[in-house]
Amino acid sequence: MNRRTFVKVSTAVSGGLLLSLALPVGNVLAKDLPTFTPNAFLEIDTQGLLTFTLTKLEMGQGSGTGLPQILADELGADWQQIKIVRATYDKRFSRNEQGTTGGSSSIRKLWHPLRKAGATARMLLVEAAIQYWQRKHKGVFNQQNCYTQNGQVIHRPSGKKLAFGKIAGAAAKLPIPEKITFKKTSAYQYIGKSVTNLITPGVVKGQDEYGINTKIPGMLYAAAVRCPVYKGTLKSYDAKAALGIKGVQQVIKVTNVDLKNDPYVFDSVVVIARSTWAAFKGKQALKVQWNEGKNGQRSLKSVRKEILEAGKLPITKPTVNLGDTTAAFKDAEVIEATYENPFQAHALLEPMNAVAKIEGNQCEVWASTQSAQNATQAVAKVTGLKEENITIHVLPGGGSFGRRGEDHIVEAVLVSKAIGGKPVKMVWTPEDGMQHDQYHPYHYSNYRAAIKNNQLVGWENKIVRASGSQGGNRLYDIFYHFGNAKNQCTLVDPPIPIGAWRSVSVHSATLGMECFMDEIAHKLKQDAYKLRMELLNHPVELVGTGDRAKLIQNFRKLTRKRFRQVLPKVVEVGQWGKKMPKGHGQGLAVAGFSRTACAQIAEVSVNQGKLKVHKITCVMHLGKVINPHFVRGQVEGSIIWSLGALLYGGVDFENGRVKQSNYHDYKVLRMDETPEIVVHLIESEDDPTGAGEPAVPPLAPAVLNAIFAATGKRIRKIPVLPKDLV
Repeated sequence: MNRRTFVKVSTAVSGGLLLSLALPVGNVLAKDLPTFTPNAFLEIDTQGLLTFTLTKLEMGQGSGTGLPQILADELGADWQQIKIVRATYDKRFSRNEQGTTGGSSSIRKLWHPLRKAGATARMLLVEAAIQYWQRKHKGVFNQQNCYTQNGQVIHRPSGKKLAFGKIAGAAAKLPIPEKITFKKTSAYQYIGKSVTNLITPGVVKGQDEYGINTKIPGMLYAAAVRCPVYKGTLKSYDAKAALGIKGVQQVIKVTNVDLKNDPYVFDSVVVIARSTWAAFKGKQALKVQWNEGKNGQRSLKSVRKEILEAGKLPITKPTVNLGDTTAAFKDAEVIEATYENPFQAHALLEPMNAVAKIEGNQCEVWASTQSAQNATQAVAKVTGLKEENITIHVLPGGGSFGRRGEDHIVEAVLVSKAIGGKPVKMVWTPEDGMQHDQYHPYHYSNYRAAIKNNQLVGWENKIVRASGSQGGNRLYDIFYHFGNAKNQCTLVDPPIPIGAWRSVSVHSATLGMECFMDEIAHKLKQDAYKLRMELLNHPVELVGTGDRAKLIQNFRKLTRKRFRQVLPKVVEVGQWGKKMPKGHGQGLAVAGFSRTACAQIAEVSVNQGKLKVHKITCVMHLGKVINPHFVRGQVEGSIIWSLGALLYGGVDFENGRVKQSNYHDYKVLRMDETPEIVVHLIESEDDPTGAGEPAVPPLAPAVLNAIFAATGKRIRKIPVLPKDLV
């Protein structure tokens, strides 16, 4: 292509770009024609290789395969000809397209943009093939009698074929069609199938580099002693012994950064060395003193006391206020229960790490992050650099679950800046990760139910969270029909950093909601399943006015409808109500997360104070399933994650310091403790919703309800300890 060739950029569907290039009209199949880049997600070269730009973090959940499946199916691509590249922060992508990888939103938010991207590219390739055939052959060639499959445009009447690579250049100079048409479900080749994972080969061969393995020329290594108390500050330090260790080059300090708590970078003393081992040894030799501040006086016991005191306060500022609860509770029989969900850690297998370097007005970072956008913006704030001069190389994550935000990236950048911009790799130990986490907040729920004439007529829920944000108390958190209901959430200043933890506030709120539903059913002498179905068999009322009120109503309608589908199915496949041996029991729970409904039946036994979870039957409705293999993997992983929290979770702290330090005192579920897991997915033509988190919330209440069925004993908190069972 000569210098006079120019690129014309125009807006394409899905927030991408169409690159139209000025080319000679003839020689459509010439070798020097450009690659075809119809939008920011996709490039096709003249050999037919399709490069898909992955805008979401791949952390084991399958986004690196599920997302290209959507585009590849609409395009008609050859699955063996797809290569994945990870996007750096690119303003061509919208917030939905490249925002946070979290909230089980990747497939949901990219379903329409990727379909549009694939369909647009397909129609352009078909048009390029039509124009070629019309010059070469007689016959009728149009969009209706041509289709794409396995990387080729095929003329249905004649069987003529043209590979994408041969017409990539011609397609590149065509205008975007005014009307985009999508494939019918019956024409899907990849969607709904467990196709080959595009990420696994690179991981197995060591070609897909994780942050912990990343090396760049001239890189130094850093390890930090961070203030053990949240929002404490550095008082003094003695680096003499550390500097005497072979390989240690210098010792610096980093001042804390609090960008609305996320990222929160602790005050710290950082050892810079020629190896990770030297940095760790130097860190151990440091002598540091801290100004601990008010959090240095707080403990789990004192914070729980604050929470319980706040829980005694009356509801004065309800976030939900339906009907007339005062009248409902007057002269009613009232049942009441309180549930507690503790602080939880992430306990990642790959420790937090990041590589950073600053050269002039340019900054580069290599790290696993759940948002390249947020990371770029955070680095810009702490360095003063322009966003366009910052590059975040997104690496796959060895586990995340809401933890890989921006704090570790900002910390590495600040260290590089302090040592003159040299490339440096910050490596956290497992102890660092456990004791300087962004924890799931403590969640206390007090429920009251009013019963008249053997009917539930009133509902109240007071929540207290040790967090900076509310959760689990809003109208769109309530999927059952309560004619008279009142909710309120009170916040207690968190003593440790708070962040996202797999399924966030839904996990905590569902624990109380679904256990209390079981208690109400028992009081009414009703089957727990039938009571739920009765409370779901009502129209969803519009509360308030305006677009937001309608949005909440529609959200609740969809989730309630899906509840009514997953509950009968889980009762069927899980054999709800079957006869159980003595000391065994079944428990039922259902939850909604990210528009996905998930119901579970737990089968447990309790013998001499020992709990064993034998089986979990799970039914999930998440609309159209893109890749069943990954969905089942996410369900199984969610159940294991949640069961680990139920049996072993909970973070304790004293004098502002987290007590747990590693897997020996913050256990995770072992293989031999994993129950049988049966997963059933509801078939649907609905747009897809989330899969990564919805199976977490129902697990704990299902198990607690099963414990009651087995023993007659109510446990209203997690973790479940042996002493709770006797």
